[in-house]
Amino acid sequence: MPECTSGRVVPDIPLGAYQTAWFFGGYMTLAFDSVWTPVEDSAGEFKVRPEGDDEYGVSFSLDNYPVRDGKKVADVPRTVAGWVRWHERDPRLIVSEPRTARIGPLRATAFDVRLSRKAGKEDPGCPAACADLWGNDKFDHANGILGDDVYRLYLADVRYSGSPHLLIVNVEGRDAAHLARFAPQVEHLLKGVTLPVAHGG
Repeated sequence: MPECTSGRVVPDIPLGAYQTAWFFGGYMTLAFDSVWTPVEDSAGEFKVRPEGDDEYGVSFSLDNYPVRDGKKVADVPRTVAGWVRWHERDPRLIVSEPRTARIGPLRATAFDVRLSRKAGKEDPGCPAACADLWGNDKFDHANGILGDDVYRLYLADVRYSGSPHLLIVNVEGRDAAHLARFAPQVEHLLKGVTLPVAHGG
């Protein structure tokens, strides 16, 4: 996929079908039947937020890598099995039991992550416990989790142009109750996702 740009904010997302301009080479489509606020459509990520939320949303990315102590962890396979195992063994996290899910027509695995009591302030500027968890080769920063946040990850092993990749959907909840309210909107959105990929790694 071409590395067209490091980042681009979408000016507007109309109701109906939307095709990404940059993420996944411009070949991912979604179906919007309610208003979502655009955040980013770049070579590294596609992210939107539900109307009225200026902080938490849902992002799509490809081939992220785990981060520990601010550094890339290179020996974790970029596969569903590798990511599930890494998160379950990370003492900073509490991880729910993985379950089967779908991203459009793709088989996926979903699980929730939140900080454990062993997590500290990896950034002294954080107002509560925080940890950087994931990076991407297209960005110079990592994404993390803060305080009572509960995130739901959807992971799928896919093949694109003959190569294996890990598709990641991250649903951000400010706490468990917020995630429970937000999750049905995301599940509905995921049903309309299409990508030019095949199952498998």
